[in-house]
Amino acid sequence: MRNSVTNFFKKYDLQVVFAIGLAVAGVLITFDKSREFGVNLVTEISGVALTVFIINKILERKERQKRISIDQRILRDVQVIIASYFSIWKHLAWQYLPDEKIRNESDLLRIYPALVKSTDLNDQFTVVSTHHPESWKLFFHNRSIRECFKNYYETLENDIRSFINDFKMFLEPELLDYLLNIMEGTYFKNIYMMCYEEEMEKILIELEQDKDRLESHISSDELNHLYQFLELMKYSKRLKSTISKFSDVSVELYQIKKYFIHPAQFA
Repeated sequence: MRNSVTNFFKKYDLQVVFAIGLAVAGVLITFDKSREFGVNLVTEISGVALTVFIINKILERKERQKRISIDQRILRDVQVIIASYFSIWKHLAWQYLPDEKIRNESDLLRIYPALVKSTDLNDQFTVVSTHHPESWKLFFHNRSIRECFKNYYETLENDIRSFINDFKMFLEPELLDYLLNIMEGTYFKNIYMMCYEEEMEKILIELEQDKDRLESHISSDELNHLYQFLELMKYSKRLKSTISKFSDVSVELYQIKKYFIHPAQFA
């Protein structure tokens, strides 16, 4: 409770002062002897508040202009993280549902359960492709899908940690929360257990589940990680809109429709 109050006053300290001042002036106006003083006080406070508001807006705009180049880099690196996250699901879609047309987030959410249930971790991807802006560290060629998931986990974890470390002085709390929630979520924990914990295989065998089926490790009904990355995509759109107010945006946003097109369609 105390932290909430403290944060409130840190964010709204001037607004609180002005509000209290206007409230006091309002009370003074109700008394005949102090009415004139109250009116003058309202006028003075309103003038100061307007001046402070204008100055703050000017300072915020100048500060944002200084940050444009950093924001461009943040936006670019976030697109790499988003593209890398979707990369394995793109390949799984090409492998097991090649005739599906994935044009948007809704299509991906619709087919996701089928992808989880279809995946055999011993299979290898028959079609492998790396599109910018996916991380160059993702290697899916001549590897089992289990090994691909391991490389996928290591790449994403490293890229997210490096990103947070590189931009820790500039990250907005909203973006930092998204990234930390993603890393600490069930999805990445399950992939880690699948790739690194040998005891997990023994547990699955005892439960009479097939350790080589993806659905034994990741629930087909658990879509939270997808929604987290969709939120990250929405954040990217907002950041791009902010940058565009001050400069041309040189970063292309990740598009599911564009990058999920099966390579055979280009042949």
